[in-house]
Amino acid sequence: LSRRITVPSRVIDVACLWLSDCISSRLCIAILRILTHQQRGLADTVLQGITARLEDKDKDIRLVAIEVLQGQADLPEKVLEGIAARLEHKDWHVRQAAIKALQGQADLPEKVLKGIAAWLEDEDRDVRWAAMEALRGRADLPEKVLEGITVRLEDEYGHVRHAAMLALRGRADLPEKVLEGIAVRLEDKHWVVRQAAIEALEGRADLPEKVLEGIAARLEDKDGHVRRAAIFTLQGRADLPEKVLEGMAARLEDEDRDVRHAAMLALRGRADLPEKVLEGIAARLEDEDQDVRQAAIEALQGRADLPEKLLEGIAVRLEDKHWVVQQAAIDALRGRADLPEKVLEGMAARLEHEDGDVRRAAIETLISRADLPEKLLEGIAARLEDEDGDVRRAAIETLISRADLPEKLLEGIAVRLEDEDGHVRQAAIETLISQAALPLDDLSSYAKPLYKALLQKSFEQHLYWYDSGNSFIGVSLGHISLSSRQYHEKGVVNLLVEKGAIAVAKDGIQQPPVHLVGEN
Repeated sequence: LSRRITVPSRVIDVACLWLSDCISSRLCIAILRILTHQQRGLADTVLQGITARLEDKDKDIRLVAIEVLQGQADLPEKVLEGIAARLEHKDWHVRQAAIKALQGQADLPEKVLKGIAAWLEDEDRDVRWAAMEALRGRADLPEKVLEGITVRLEDEYGHVRHAAMLALRGRADLPEKVLEGIAVRLEDKHWVVRQAAIEALEGRADLPEKVLEGIAARLEDKDGHVRRAAIFTLQGRADLPEKVLEGMAARLEDEDRDVRHAAMLALRGRADLPEKVLEGIAARLEDEDQDVRQAAIEALQGRADLPEKLLEGIAVRLEDKHWVVQQAAIDALRGRADLPEKVLEGMAARLEHEDGDVRRAAIETLISRADLPEKLLEGIAARLEDEDGDVRRAAIETLISRADLPEKLLEGIAVRLEDEDGHVRQAAIETLISQAALPLDDLSSYAKPLYKALLQKSFEQHLYWYDSGNSFIGVSLGHISLSSRQYHEKGVVNLLVEKGAIAVAKDGIQQPPVHLVGEN
């Protein structure tokens, strides 16, 4: 029955009679399980019987009872009052069950809210705490209830002050007096209260300067959780004075890795960083924690005025043992036109690194650069035969934007048309068809794979031969000139067709030839 969406009312009536006086815990739980899945509203008498189970000694029964009550969208006021009455129960577990049952209700009648608020003044600290928890996260609190919560910011017990802070957190309509009360708790003796006070002030654009100074002071707090909360609350504010920025930068050397990481994230993307702060970020490129190293690189990425020493520091991270840090270094260096010669020389050296990831990282940093020195081009060309497929692919992709590659390099790329890795083969043909001209004398040995690759490419985009007066391959709106010292102009395409198409046909590949325009 517990799995049925609807159960006849007469069955529920019998079950509820057993619920009021059941000796067996298993029977009690089974009955509650039946009620959990009932989509229609339960009768008041049934709900009151379930509410009574919030006081059961068996934890599992209390939990299932809470589940039933939370699943009811609109509990009658009398039932809600009965649940709220359990907030002052002497047993902590009963109070906890009542809190959870009330938190599951979207709306509470004002009478119930005022009843809960009355317990904010209870002499029992645990009752005060329970009342606070029941009110937490509610947007519909009357002003008088908010005032009652605010008073508890001065409660003698830390866990009550903490609960009051959590109840006020995230509310956009707090008056200045309440904000001042929260700010006082920035110096609370309990770190959890200090942390909650900072988080309650987070995201508020209307904070007085004195409150901001109080949060900034917590950057030096003895507890790491509090220091980190202070950083998160201050980050993103455009109006931070230089002194506060320096205070955040000082946390870059914090003993707590989470605080260092938070400080780095807070400083990332700020265009107004003083040189001293940039130096502090640069020092973290050598941090023992990978997340901090990554964040340091990302904080420096995109800055146009980085000195050579900093660029070298980022380049060193291409050898980092964590690939996410390597990738951050690639992204930071890629496309920079101001890479000094020393950094480029370091790239060339890394092309020979024993670690394939480092070789790939060095190559990917150079992608899209039009001004590669000859030594680097030679180093990239050597990587066309690398044992690592990702390195071979990266090497080819680095050359794809260059339309005037020397013949020796073109030959090295053509070899990769028969690579075992499909991504490498794809990169090879993309690079070859991006050339202004292809010398077929040098590529004649690779006519078969070239023709085959072009044939397959013709099914993806408009591609055709032209052999009348001038020989070229048309690719979309552009074209690649075909040249040969051994064949006259009209014979160049024939060379490719004879050596390529015939060989492909012998392999039994039945595909239509690429469209030929002009004379044969």
